[in-house]
Amino acid sequence: MNQNLSQFIPSAVILTGGSCSRFHPFSYPGAKANFVLMGQPILAHTISSLISVGITDIHIVKSPQDTAIESIANIFQDKAQITFYNQEQALGQGHAILQVKDKIKHRFLVCNQQHITVAEHLQLLPSFLQDNQIPEDGVIQYTKETDEPEKYGILTIDGINISQVVEKPQDMKGKTGFRIVGLYVLSPEFLEILEQTPLEEYQFENALTTYGQQGKYFALKTDLEVPTLKYPWDIFTIANCLFNNFKNDPQISSDAFIHPTAIIEGPVVIEVGTQIYEYAIIKGPVYIGKNVVVGSYCKVRKGAVLEEGAQIQSHGEISHSYLGPNTHIHSGFIGDSILGQDCRIGANFVTANRRLDRQDIKCFIKNELRDSHQSYLGCIVGNNVKIGIHCGTNPGIIIPPDNQILPGTIVNKDTTYA
Repeated sequence: MNQNLSQFIPSAVILTGGSCSRFHPFSYPGAKANFVLMGQPILAHTISSLISVGITDIHIVKSPQDTAIESIANIFQDKAQITFYNQEQALGQGHAILQVKDKIKHRFLVCNQQHITVAEHLQLLPSFLQDNQIPEDGVIQYTKETDEPEKYGILTIDGINISQVVEKPQDMKGKTGFRIVGLYVLSPEFLEILEQTPLEEYQFENALTTYGQQGKYFALKTDLEVPTLKYPWDIFTIANCLFNNFKNDPQISSDAFIHPTAIIEGPVVIEVGTQIYEYAIIKGPVYIGKNVVVGSYCKVRKGAVLEEGAQIQSHGEISHSYLGPNTHIHSGFIGDSILGQDCRIGANFVTANRRLDRQDIKCFIKNELRDSHQSYLGCIVGNNVKIGIHCGTNPGIIIPPDNQILPGTIVNKDTTYA
């Protein structure tokens, strides 16, 4: 059971703004926070994690274009006080945090929408505060060692004291360093410094450096998983964090229909109203949401997530993939892929999920070819896509929302459908 930490951190600020442009093809305001994973928006998982350690005063900074996010508060009506703030312009992390400056008068946590494991990290905090006699106005930065410092904000650390933040230092390529993890414990006194720091791209980092030069910026080193959510394939990492909480044996709703010939093994969750038909094989970890249909002779393999209303008709196979709400698939193979909601996929659809030369797979994001650092990656399909029979995709293909792919097509270029 998690320790109640409200005496140390009564409040949390969750940052959910931004355009989500690298989260293509789900690139619209609020896409990350509202992305449904295992029956709930990702933001809801993070809020649940905070509540589990007694943090119930929650402030969420969002884009004004994100009109769906406030409905998430309804899930927690009797469990938390949730307040929303609009960041009218996307002027950076520091500007977002300052939206709550006049509302919080004590030490508080800052995290992002995808920090679903935040409770584990916060368990490290009480002993760190007490053992190191951290002052009330001190700022605590969670940090983790990396062998790719050129990709992150890197800290200059002496013991636990941080004196400087350096953004993506190219002269450290090939070396190791301690990078910023997007978890902070801030103080009202720091917000005064932040407000006085000139508004620019690295306003927040510059304010932290100023605070460090005053001897009030401290490093809490962690080896725990800290999920990021920049690109769509990061969904797999977040799903794995949730799978880690599954029990070892199947958890099946009493209101689900399971045919006697179906085989279900390992950490599997099957929600209410789901139907599993003859000779289906399901081997966990697997999540199957409400009112899902898994047809006869289907295979649902390790790492699969089938959201509410999804359907796989007979002889379909899905492995380490995500099917969004109300997406229907006939026969075929879906591997290492993400399919958004309300898609219709015709029979014999096959996703190639590995390059012939076995190199990591690259994807077009924001008109630039980016390395996914994934050796297995199928396709990423936006919402409301229709794909005809006998189609296939090359590894790393992204299909934007609302597209139609004609029968017999092998999709090998993103830009054809952009």
